[in-house]
Amino acid sequence: MPDVRYDLVVLQHHSEKKVEQLVNDLLHLLQRKDDPYLEYKLSEALLFGANSANKTAVLEDLTQADGEKIRQLFLEQQVTTELRPALGLVAKDTSKDEETYTCPACKHEQPLNPEQKCEKCGVFGEKYRREQQRQAIYEKEKKKLELTREQQLKETRERAEAEDQQHLREEARQRLGFKRQTRTLDYAVSAVVVMAMSVGGYYAANTLLLDDTEVPSPTQAAEPGARGAKSGLSGAAPQPGGLEFSTVTQAARQANGTRSGLDPETGLPMVQGQVGGNILAMARQLAPELSADSELAQGVDAGAPAKGTAIPAKEREHLINALHPPAMSTHMGETDTDQLAQHRASIKRLIELGRPRLALVYADEQKNPNLRSWLLTQLLALENPAQRREFSNEIVTGIRNLAARTTESPDEALVLSNLAGSYTLLGQQENARMALGKSIDALEREKLPVIDRLEKLRYMLQGQLRTGNQAGISQLTAQADELVKSQQPDTPLEHYRLVVRMAGMAMDTGQMEAANTWLKAVQDQDTRLALSHELLNIKQAVISSDD
Repeated sequence: MPDVRYDLVVLQHHSEKKVEQLVNDLLHLLQRKDDPYLEYKLSEALLFGANSANKTAVLEDLTQADGEKIRQLFLEQQVTTELRPALGLVAKDTSKDEETYTCPACKHEQPLNPEQKCEKCGVFGEKYRREQQRQAIYEKEKKKLELTREQQLKETRERAEAEDQQHLREEARQRLGFKRQTRTLDYAVSAVVVMAMSVGGYYAANTLLLDDTEVPSPTQAAEPGARGAKSGLSGAAPQPGGLEFSTVTQAARQANGTRSGLDPETGLPMVQGQVGGNILAMARQLAPELSADSELAQGVDAGAPAKGTAIPAKEREHLINALHPPAMSTHMGETDTDQLAQHRASIKRLIELGRPRLALVYADEQKNPNLRSWLLTQLLALENPAQRREFSNEIVTGIRNLAARTTESPDEALVLSNLAGSYTLLGQQENARMALGKSIDALEREKLPVIDRLEKLRYMLQGQLRTGNQAGISQLTAQADELVKSQQPDTPLEHYRLVVRMAGMAMDTGQMEAANTWLKAVQDQDTRLALSHELLNIKQAVISSDD
């Protein structure tokens, strides 16, 4: 009888080493470090052997003794292997020329029959095989679910450990003396806010609460324009055709990029050359009417609704909510903020693992066009320069195809806006400008109400801010400015809805002074004070999140 030969097959491994290191160690043990074919087969078996139905032998034609020795060497490296008999020639059994059927359950052999029913156990072969296949798939999916749960549990533990370390660091800083300074800062901020509110209340009681029957003279009505001319702002009297917004817009533009000094003790804005200037600056932010003689106050539109117009509490809440930036998941179908964060985390993890192709496939599987184009833009932002050079054309082409498929739909403007962000990340500013221009044109074709159009412009602004498209930011704010200029609100509330959204866009771009200037057009004192206070809260929340 000829000697039986065996092949060595890798089943799975539990080593914590990287696959590359593990392959090198195995080659060293086998004394075959210069064998590229064996290195390839070992790498393939260790990477994909556990998931492959047809496992390939890494070593062939071994004796049983040699195979057992090599199995032991592999086992020391936590690699599980198996010896399988090699294929060979055997004599044909002529006694079984007729076709036979072997029962998959009891292995009974019998003449082939169409029903494939076993004469011994009565099992139908096809049904049995399907049941076995169903059971195998169930076990496979069960293992995948268990692995996913283990991974989630591991990530949860890591987050908990990171939070615990952060807590310990904060406790250590408090013990080292930071606690007293923090409490001092809290007391200082509280005192400043209380004093500012007091000053605002006193001023409102003496200056703002005028007799409703008092009518300004023509000379007084012309004063804002004269003061605006002195300060360099276009403070001319409004035309009779409707509300004039040029003065507010110009003041907001002049406020862009300016920033007052900060008090080193409290971190609040401080007016130089004036005792207690930081308190006055805070009061001006909480109640902009305190600086009524300043240049910004002179820029307030004279055609705004008259003072004393009361706003219902429900509408006031709507105005306050309109100050907040829109969530990126707003126009992404059924995707909420948490799901969007999970999508981005998945893209980032695939990039970290060096699998940008899988990240690209993951993004393309999403159904919502805006979500898909946003994820492709995020993929471009997360890639390293080498990956970006390799996949940039594919990503840009994918977003352009999406834009072509969404023509005349509500998603067209959003997809084109994401395309502009992608061009910005690639340094193609002219293409970004053209894409954003097409996005604005698509938005105009939607014929949305002016408030909805402003909110969508602000949503598009968030994307340009995230990609650093400065020209696009100016392009969108100019479009919003022109849109507001073209409106002639019939009621004070309609006017307030416009200026609050413009204040929100100014806040998004970091122009807090311009945002306060827009809010000056809200003549209802309680509403204006609440809006200014909410503006500061949003700004503080952004600063805290950046820290």
